[in-house]
Amino acid sequence: PMLKPTNANQKCVLRFYYYMFGLNDNQISIYIRNQTQLNTITVSTIKRKSQDIWQSAIVQLQSPGSIFQVSLL
Repeated sequence: PMLKPTNANQKCVLRFYYYMFGLNDNQISIYIRNQTQLNTITVSTIKRKSQDIWQSAIVQLQSPGSIFQVSLL
């Protein structure tokens, strides 16, 4: 979904849980795509931990000032 930008005084965070399993699942990258410029910015990359459990993550997002989209790959 496309998200509306926040005020400069408000925090914008992404909270989620993830579980990495398998040999090829070793990181998750979080991206923001600005609707007006269509460029993609890497916000954060989470590397695999040796623990075989669900992990929680909180990522601070910098609102780009226009409608944007968040992707996790």
